[in-house]
Formats: sequence, C-alpha cells, structure tokens
Amino acid sequence: MRLVQLCTCALVAAFVAMPASAGAQTVVGLGAKAFFEDSKLNGEQQIAVLETDESYEYKSDGFLAGSIWFLLQLSDRVRVGSGVDYFGTYASLTKCDRQNRDDCSDFEPDRYEFGKLVEFFGRFEYHVPVTPTFNLLLGTVFGVPVLFPGGDFREEIDAQKESGAAVLSLPRIGYLLGPNIGARWEYNDHLAVRGDMIIKWEQIFLFRTRQNIGSDPAIAYRKKWTTGTLRYEFGVGVEVSL
Repeated sequence: MRLVQLCTCALVAAFVAMPASAGAQTVVGLGAKAFFEDSKLNGEQQIAVLETDESYEYKSDGFLAGSIWFLLQLSDRVRVGSGVDYFGTYASLTKCDRQNRDDCSDFEPDRYEFGKLVEFFGRFEYHVPVTPTFNLLLGTVFGVPVLFPGGDFREEIDAQKESGAAVLSLPRIGYLLGPNIGARWEYNDHLAVRGDMIIKWEQIFLFRTRQNIGSDPAIAYRKKWTTGTLRYEFGVGVEVSL
C-alpha cells in the first residue's frame, strides 16, 4: 500500500512539473461536480486484552466539490495532466444497519466530521472524435487524497494523545483511482465545455498505531482506522486553451 502511495505521488509530481513541448497545447479547466458514495470506516482498537470493533458504514454529509486542472495535449487524441478537487468539510452520516435493525424509518444518523478534504490527481484521457467540434472522452484518474483533521476527528486525535498514544496531528493521506468517461464540445479554438462521470475508489489511512503505553507494566495498545470509499462523481466544467 505504501508503494502505491509513493508511485502515485511521483506520477502526479511528474505531471505538475512537465514542461510544454514545442507546439503542444496547454489547457486549463475549472468546474464543479456532484457526487454520492458508499463508504465504510474499517476501525479496530485494542487496549491490553480488550478489543473493540469501531467499524461502520456511512455516506457523505455533502454532495458538491470544486475542481481545477490543467492538461497537456500530447497528440490530436491524447492529453495528460493533473488537478485538484476541493470537497470542503468532509463528514459522515451513519447508515442504518439493516441486518440488525428491522425498521429504519425512525433511524437518526450520527454525523462525524473528519476535517477538510482535498484530492490531488493525475489524469490521462483519450479523445474519440464524433464531429469536428464534439469528442467522447475515455480515460483514468489517480492520485492522493489529503485529509486535514478537524471536528470530531481532531478531538479523537487529541484524546489519543492524552491517553499516552504516539499519534500525530498531521494531515492523513491515501490513494485514489478510477475510470473517467465524458464528452467535450469546442465552442471555438480557445474555449470548450466538458462533462465527466468518474467512478473512483479511494482509501485514506487515519490511524495506524501499535505500541506499548506506560510502564510497570506496559499496556499493549493498537488502533487502526481506514476509510474505504466508492464514489460516483458527475462533473461539468469549462476549459481554456492557451
């Protein structure tokens, strides 16, 4: 898993640093997207011999994100680049456990705020011409989500520190990848409108702590939290060719 993160970071950094070759066209885009997701927090905690399952399924409390990206046109049909998605405050709403609950009509979801979520992504896309001004897009996105702790998650980190655990307050990272299909219509030589659908798999590593706390005697302590998200994104945007 660490290798996946390092490779993804290297690829995104390579795209960001990539100079435009002679004759290559650079495109800058700005857009917004709506999304919904199926997510699960896989969590477990052990203190001495007591083990607790802290896992639960959830959906996002929000449904909108903003995007900015740039693409370098390598040929008439191939473009590569990178960008940033900003989700703002990312919080979960607990799903009703239908396996252990007969009636979910009066279920009140618990809200848990994780903090600010930003995704740095790379993109590869292949253009399939339909008309001189309209293309279908086939591609993939990959990258690194970065979660800046806040709200309930920040309080959880502080509580672990007070208990003696060596937990850092740094942003949490993970990886993301998925296919991208879309369409692009050129208004003129410098302006285009596009729409995208992305099915994205994402994981973020929140806690990965294993240590002995205290002394005489030391107490075994372990805490592991990882989010797993299958997200469906529908975006629209405007691109300017430089």
